[in-house]
Amino acid sequence: MIEDNKFDFYNITEIADKKYRILDKTLKHIIVQRFFTIHQLAHFLIKELENDLKKYKSKLVVITGDFFLSDTQITKQDKDWLYPQMIQAIKKVKDSITLVFIPTKLSELVNYG
Repeated sequence: MIEDNKFDFYNITEIADKKYRILDKTLKHIIVQRFFTIHQLAHFLIKELENDLKKYKSKLVVITGDFFLSDTQITKQDKDWLYPQMIQAIKKVKDSITLVFIPTKLSELVNYG
């Protein structure tokens, strides 16, 4: 399912359908969001993630990409303000697993955790 730091959402549905025959049940619990800016991701994590997980009874959160670490449109002040809030939002998630796939080392975030 993971290849070249990509998470293949379509593979999940294929496995659910062909191997387990539970496609409809699986699709009811999948939320796919695409974010193009750090601010969009931050808004989702801080304001919507917990409610969406409860609403769809999802048990897995997958965040892919490194744009939130290397976004040139965000100032250091914004990073210093947003990253701790994003990390806190992820830490608040209960009864679900959170996976983050990024090609960049997380050492840049150590001061925020």
